[in-house]
Amino acid sequence: MLSHVVCLMLVHFLATFAQGQGPGGVIQMSVLEESDSGTEVGQIATRPGFQYSLQDASQYFDVSPGGMVTTKVVIDRESLDTSVIRLMVVGMDGEGTKVVYNIAVTVVDINDNAPMFLLDAGATTERISFQEDATEGRKNILTATDPDAGQNGEIGDYRIVAGDDSGMFGLDFTGLPLILYIYKKGTENFDHEKRDRYQLTITATDKGSPNPKTGSVVVDVLILDVNDNTPAFDLSEYTTQVNESAPVGTSVFRAEATDDDDGFNGEIIYRLEDDSNQFRIDENTGVIETVTSPLTCSRLCGKSPTQCNANSCFIRVEASDKGLVALTGRAYVYIEVLDENNHDPVIRFTKQDSEITVATVDENAARQTVVFTISVTDEDKGDNGRTSLSIIRGNEAGYFYHMSVPFLGINEVQVAKQLDREAVGRFNLTLEARDYGTPQRSSTANIVVLVNDANDHKPEFERPDYRASLSEFAKPHSSVASIRAFDNDEGMNAQLTYEISPGSDAPNWFSIDADTGLVTTIDKVDHEEAYQVVLNISAHDGGAEPKYNHVLLTVDIEDENDYVPTFTQDSYSQKMNENQPKGSEIVVLKTRDLDSGTNGTVEYFLHPDTQLRYPGVFGIDTSSGKLTAEQQFDREHQDHYTIKVVAKDNGPNPLSSTATVELTITDLNDNKPRFSPKEYYVNLQHTDPAGMQVIRVLAYDEDIGEFGRVTFSLSDPYNSFRINSDSGVISNTRMLSRRTYRLTVSAVDGGGSPSDEDAVVNVIVISQSSVAPEFTERSYTFQISEDNQELPPQVGRRVGTVAASSRAGRNVTFAITGGDARGVFKIGKDTGSIVTQLAVDREVSPSYTLTVIAYDEEKISSTKVTVNVLDVNDNSPRFRAQTTEVIVPENWPVGHNIFLAQARDADDGSNRELRYNLKSGDSTGNDDTNGAFAINTTTGVIYLAKSPDQMPGTSASLTVTAMDSGSPSRSASMTISVQVVDVNDHTPIFSQNRFEIFLSENQAVNEIVKVMSATDKDTGPNGELTYSISRGNEDNRFGIFPDGSLYLAHVLDRESKDMYSLTVVATDNSDDAPRKSSVNVTIYVRDENDNAPKFTENVFEFDIMENMEPGTAVGVVKANDADIGRNSEIVYSLGEGKTNFSIDPIMGTLFSKRSFDREYMVKTRNVPYFMIDVYATDNGQTKRQSQVKVKVNVKDENDSPPVFTHASDTIVAVSENGQINDVVFTLQAVDADAGPNAAVSYSIVSGNEAGKFGVNAGTGKLYLKARLDREVQDQYLLTVKATDTGATRQLEATSALQVFVVDYNDNAPVFVDKTPAIMEVPETALVGLTLAQFSGTDRDMGNNGKLRFDIFSGNDGDIFALDMYTGKLTLGRTEGSDTVGSVIASVLARDRDSGDLGTVRYSIYNQSPTPAANGPETFSIDAISGKIRLQVALDRETDSSFELTIHAEDQDPDLLTRRTAEKTLTIVVTDINDNAPEFQSPAVFLVPYPSSVGSAVATLLATDADSGDNGKVTYSMSGLPSGRFALAVDSGQISLGQALPSSPTSYSATVTATDGAQSGEVKSTSMSVTFLLYTSTGDGPTFPRQNPTSGSVREHLPRGTSIMTLRATPSVPDLAVEYYVTRVSTSGSGRSYGGLFTIGRDSGVLVTSSSIDRDSLEADTFLVDITAVERQGSDQRATTQQSPFFGTSSFSAKTSRLAGVV
Repeated sequence: MLSHVVCLMLVHFLATFAQGQGPGGVIQMSVLEESDSGTEVGQIATRPGFQYSLQDASQYFDVSPGGMVTTKVVIDRESLDTSVIRLMVVGMDGEGTKVVYNIAVTVVDINDNAPMFLLDAGATTERISFQEDATEGRKNILTATDPDAGQNGEIGDYRIVAGDDSGMFGLDFTGLPLILYIYKKGTENFDHEKRDRYQLTITATDKGSPNPKTGSVVVDVLILDVNDNTPAFDLSEYTTQVNESAPVGTSVFRAEATDDDDGFNGEIIYRLEDDSNQFRIDENTGVIETVTSPLTCSRLCGKSPTQCNANSCFIRVEASDKGLVALTGRAYVYIEVLDENNHDPVIRFTKQDSEITVATVDENAARQTVVFTISVTDEDKGDNGRTSLSIIRGNEAGYFYHMSVPFLGINEVQVAKQLDREAVGRFNLTLEARDYGTPQRSSTANIVVLVNDANDHKPEFERPDYRASLSEFAKPHSSVASIRAFDNDEGMNAQLTYEISPGSDAPNWFSIDADTGLVTTIDKVDHEEAYQVVLNISAHDGGAEPKYNHVLLTVDIEDENDYVPTFTQDSYSQKMNENQPKGSEIVVLKTRDLDSGTNGTVEYFLHPDTQLRYPGVFGIDTSSGKLTAEQQFDREHQDHYTIKVVAKDNGPNPLSSTATVELTITDLNDNKPRFSPKEYYVNLQHTDPAGMQVIRVLAYDEDIGEFGRVTFSLSDPYNSFRINSDSGVISNTRMLSRRTYRLTVSAVDGGGSPSDEDAVVNVIVISQSSVAPEFTERSYTFQISEDNQELPPQVGRRVGTVAASSRAGRNVTFAITGGDARGVFKIGKDTGSIVTQLAVDREVSPSYTLTVIAYDEEKISSTKVTVNVLDVNDNSPRFRAQTTEVIVPENWPVGHNIFLAQARDADDGSNRELRYNLKSGDSTGNDDTNGAFAINTTTGVIYLAKSPDQMPGTSASLTVTAMDSGSPSRSASMTISVQVVDVNDHTPIFSQNRFEIFLSENQAVNEIVKVMSATDKDTGPNGELTYSISRGNEDNRFGIFPDGSLYLAHVLDRESKDMYSLTVVATDNSDDAPRKSSVNVTIYVRDENDNAPKFTENVFEFDIMENMEPGTAVGVVKANDADIGRNSEIVYSLGEGKTNFSIDPIMGTLFSKRSFDREYMVKTRNVPYFMIDVYATDNGQTKRQSQVKVKVNVKDENDSPPVFTHASDTIVAVSENGQINDVVFTLQAVDADAGPNAAVSYSIVSGNEAGKFGVNAGTGKLYLKARLDREVQDQYLLTVKATDTGATRQLEATSALQVFVVDYNDNAPVFVDKTPAIMEVPETALVGLTLAQFSGTDRDMGNNGKLRFDIFSGNDGDIFALDMYTGKLTLGRTEGSDTVGSVIASVLARDRDSGDLGTVRYSIYNQSPTPAANGPETFSIDAISGKIRLQVALDRETDSSFELTIHAEDQDPDLLTRRTAEKTLTIVVTDINDNAPEFQSPAVFLVPYPSSVGSAVATLLATDADSGDNGKVTYSMSGLPSGRFALAVDSGQISLGQALPSSPTSYSATVTATDGAQSGEVKSTSMSVTFLLYTSTGDGPTFPRQNPTSGSVREHLPRGTSIMTLRATPSVPDLAVEYYVTRVSTSGSGRSYGGLFTIGRDSGVLVTSSSIDRDSLEADTFLVDITAVERQGSDQRATTQQSPFFGTSSFSAKTSRLAGVV
């Protein structure tokens, strides 16, 4: 009993201890937070007599004396330092016994807290901003936090719930702590001017269940203004008026523009472009004022689209904003200056009331047809406005004449004679109008007359006829021929349409492209139906009455081997007598093959089966089909043959058919009758009556029919017997006496052949008392082995012996009388011994039952002797056929039976038991099946051992051998030809992933440009491919023939489109389910010189003053060429006029080569102008040229008497900052005299005592000789004089000029006394450092007194930056960061010659590395100074140095003798810190739990493209519990500083990579990283096979582009799985990459982290490690899947690794 109690106590103790309630254990209890006060938490296992209390009071819990733990207050878990509260409970009984319990109460979280967004102190909203021109991008805000635990504290969802009605924004949460991205989505753009802010409400919802909680935050999204609005005027053109004598400063017009942008982007300043220098504009108000008086304006109205006043000035007003990159709007102001009245005649050409510069006329126009009408206007009055008109140039051949009838209002140009466009299609007519004033004024105008084509030419074909060859296997839409014609007309008259003329008997197999003349097939062609087709092709133009021409296209249809030779009969039945001589004809077989040539040439062969079955028996003539016997036949040996004959043509892939000849061998009488036995014995009773059947004799003849019919005859000397001649039955004719009768029987067959030996019949007549001999045995059985049929027979072999005795004691005679028709055996008459006398063949007879008689010269007795023939293995197995064919589809499964190879063996016993074996391969032993076939050795069933699609070929030769079990064994073989029938299980494959083709835009239409080729491993139609274009050919510019020949279907024009992207599809010809694949073909169109330069004007007109110096620029002609490259490089040259003018071949600037005298020109040429031809020639290999007329008017300088054209007291305004020699006014006086008297000189008479002004005596240009200072003197009153140079006397005139000095900012600001003169800048100073503050004063007023600070010199490299408004000097950049436009070096070359020979010009001859194609040059050189400037921004990371070859060349006028020198300059690009470090390491690291202190758990990796210290990276980390992790600042390795607790299971930190720049701005990059703890034991999630094996993404797609979705299965059902990207690396080098991909934490959707530029990456294949994490309690398990992307222009993926190609 005591032991029982002890046991119970022990059990209780163990149970209690196991629950943690034993002494020293920890009792685990839990209570939900927010539970009411007094909630029971748990009961302690009590002892009788004990009372319990807390050892130390707890503010949260109490314990009842009975051991019940209850709550004292409502507990908030989030306010606790830890969620586990430990209690020490003491129990004590009355005797002082004390027990202590250690209780751990876990406060279990409930979802009582909503997620909260962390905002800055005092902030109520989060604020971010986007530029209004942003098309993509994202901004990060802090994620929400939730103080709850577990899923209650995890954020499951972020949403924009308000403020985004237009759907402009999206959220992206990659799973990284603290970072939530708001990104711009959609295609709609921001517009600050319409909406400058969005207020988004974003919610975060936790994962609490069943009632998740939601928190929200308001995010203010500011749309920042960019300078995207150009200042705009209300109108593009304005017109105003001003009197020509308006004083300086008169307001003429106020220009006003508006700009919708904000701030500086919306502030406007105005500028003015005024070629007449008579107006200015206030930059702030836009008010336009005059700066000179009187005003002189003249405008060429012929070029104005608006109503024109020739007496007006044209100025351009620009309004620019103050944006960082200023935008400028423009308006044009026409200022009409009133009261101007001297004008040249103006010629205008019109047609149908429209002004024209180009006229057209039909080439078949009749005489007097009006080409165009002319109007001449002169705004002068009277004779000065009356004009005459004539054609002065361009009508030398007299095709036109000018008809003028003023009183009828007729003024027109008409056709004078028949035109021919093909001879001259363009005329450039120059018409001159002269007024009748004095001096006479004239003007010219040019008009181009284009001759319209008349349809007077019919199309002409390039060839007199066409011929093409076409295979009859050509598929529909195959190319046949390209028919080309041309038409000398133009336009619609030359636009040709091709047709196949109807009415031909040709089959409807062809069609022709009406536009290009490409003839293709529309159906299958058949050589056998028509071996040649002649098509009548017509071409007609598009004229109203089209003209036709025809040409013949002969298409030869090439024969293909598409017809199988066909026998005239499927089978033949022939008979042939046996014993015919060798070579006898059996039959002649005939076939029909519709093919021609070798394809239709048929040869005949014996089928292999026939050759094997009847070797050497038959022969056939391969040409005639004559079947012959190659040996004599013996019908008795074989009377029937089945002969297979193959007819095969000689095509490249021969076709064949088989016919069967059934040959029956007819009998000849070549065998004689034979008796068996040859001697007969029979007993008769002497009492037997006549007519009894005595015996029947037997004879047989191996012939058949009549030849085998045997008749018998009897030789009977006793006249006592007769024989039935047909049956051989002998009967007695009378009663016989006792004696022996010996009869002779003869046999003759139906052919009359007697037997070689007669039979003897012994008839022994006995009495009834006669006793017959007795055999020793009732019957006998013997056995004997058969003779081997392959050896000579062993005749005389003993079979056995029979014995008999005579009761009468007489000798016994034995004979075989039956059972041996062939006479195989014989018996010793006296001995009874049976021996063989012929070959014994068991297969003929397995046993014999012989009748053996014994007689003792009186009575006969008989017995049966059975001879069993024992088998000898003398027969080989025989198959039913020696050869056969088997069809096997390649998709039959392994194990499928394909053929029963069954043989028979005539032998017996084990000699007929067969086993089969299989041999694959040809006669050389080469196995061509790859072990695909096997055989059941017992049954002979052949089956598939491997899939037949693994066979190297599509056919196989199998040899089946059947071997018997005899000893030695015998065998036989048969051949099986296995044809593996293709199944369409392969998709066509192109040899490349993409193709690029470069074509000239002059590529001939219908020519093949590329033969596309794909391969298909299938055979037959399944492997035959047809090609098509599926995409990119919407304008049908290209075509493709079924064989893959890609051709140009229509004319290319690079100027319209220079690139095509086609998708070519290859489709196999399977009848069931065709398979296809596609490839991209990019076609680049190369430029050809197919465009001549085109002048911008039909006629150019320039003016030059007479007496101007040679080399004066007259004007610039301009031509453009739509081609590119050298084809668009234009060189200008002169036709007529080379003696007077020259032209810059590159710029087109026309220069005078001498000084002109207008009066002399009028006197000698009657006109004061030149008409010259200018040619523009491009630089193509085959150059193209255009021509234009240029009219150069020589303007007169009016001569004496001098009369100033301006009024006295003319006011002139000049800026006080005018430079010495600046012309401030031009004096102009006219003199009516001619010659020297017309020459006027000018001088200053008074008012110039200070010597500030000078005047050019010849030109009257008033210029500055000294600097002006408005602050000293603000006006001058000058008296000027004009003096002519008459020979007899000089005349002069004076005029007063009021010169007002316009204030200019000519007083330099004065710096204050404390302005620093010397500053020291530390070498390590950072960009933006303030170095000095400048200030000063300025005596000027208004805008001129406002200070602006600039660095005047010494800052060539833009090292320093100076704020123009504040005077703040800062460090703009560090040394070496040269900016575009800055001088980086200079060169100097000296030439000791003088003049042009000593003048040096510089050029850059070569640069290495070379600039990008079509890109700007990196450097430029000032041809005069040798200063080298930077043209484009440098990037050391792209090119670290440059080598320039500088040429210095003197300016010898003779280009051939110029001398040059060369110098090489090396420019080294120094590094600046312009690249921040970029992280390549992942944002998530897996940390095994537990891990030992000091163990490495992660390695940060960031790279910096800079060099030296700028590229040296160090690392820092923040946001982790102090001391828990340690970071090596140089290597980036993170190791454990403390042991990891079991909770939390993840840590988040911010890591920063900082470069080591020693000067300038130190750059750094930060990112958030997460450390995931996972248990190192236990199975984690698994990635099932169903995950995708590949994915793709193209470069330049926006961030967030989905690539693929991965799914992992948790190890425990219903556990949540989270996904992380833990590494991105390359497959080759293993280098890590950061920032390329991220994955949805819950969704498993892998997306791009940014827009990926493939060219910026060092590799195009990436391995992405995806980690799936599951959490079960405190146990967190992880599985990493490595999945590859692959491809060339896209990323692809499969689930073992992610690898990608951009």
